[in-house]
Amino acid sequence: MITPEWLSKRPALFKNFTGLEVSEFDSFYVQAEANYEEYEKKKLKVTQKEKKTRKHKVGAGHPFKLPLKNRLLLLLVYYRLYITTTLAGVLFSIDQSNADKDIHKLEPLVKSILTSTQQSA
Repeated sequence: MITPEWLSKRPALFKNFTGLEVSEFDSFYVQAEANYEEYEKKKLKVTQKEKKTRKHKVGAGHPFKLPLKNRLLLLLVYYRLYITTTLAGVLFSIDQSNADKDIHKLEPLVKSILTSTQQSA
């Protein structure tokens, strides 16, 4: 199983898999972690109409199998190596559907971080 800890011990491989240096990924993760809670709240915000039709509370459901750092690494490896979500799942020891969900749920957060980083540069 690929983890940030395992891959960061192999800097050349880390760069090949993600396109980032380990220090760049760590900085990116700090930004993502700082913005993650607000991102989740905004994503899960519901209107009054939705409250009446919901069967479950906002945020109900199974928690993610991987921590945020691992899911960010998964997303970066997926895009950098242009692999299938099936292979991504195998590499990160989750099933294909979870890999797909993790990637698509984090895309807006990553895009917002990259956009704000490019604007400040």
